[in-house]
Amino acid sequence: MSVNHVIINIKNECPQCHEWKDRRAKTCRSCKDALGDTKICTKCKQDLPLSNFSQIEGKTGLRPRPECFPCAAQRSEKWRKQNPKRKLYNYLRAMELEDEVDEIYELMCIQKQCTICHKQERNGYDLSVDHDHVTGKFRGLLCSKCNRGIGLFEDNIDNLFNAIEYIKKSKLS
Repeated sequence: MSVNHVIINIKNECPQCHEWKDRRAKTCRSCKDALGDTKICTKCKQDLPLSNFSQIEGKTGLRPRPECFPCAAQRSEKWRKQNPKRKLYNYLRAMELEDEVDEIYELMCIQKQCTICHKQERNGYDLSVDHDHVTGKFRGLLCSKCNRGIGLFEDNIDNLFNAIEYIKKSKLS
């Protein structure tokens, strides 16, 4: 009888303060309040604060995801490397260009330089997909600087010509 009693006490003992705890709980109530809520990550098996987990909508409201932020980032990175075409599809879907995924993917595999400045994108980044915001038509692959420049001029050809003239005048004087 004393052996069973010892086993029950070990299972019901808080690992922090060695006080009694519910057998299903990790710690006693006072330690739980002091430590804050935690969760064990399903990947790295670490007991981490809930702030290390993103939230998802469940049947009973918000609940923490099963993986902590670093493990979820590793999983996402692995998926992106294994599914480059699907990653591009998700990106192009926001621009309503998902019908042209195959064409754009093939072009991205071949073209490594910006259509405007003929420079390679820095730090191994992919070239940006440029499209007409009015028609939604794909125009080409640009480096991030050229793509932002066209965007800042709001695709206005007159403003672009005015900028060219402005630069030419300043070079001549």
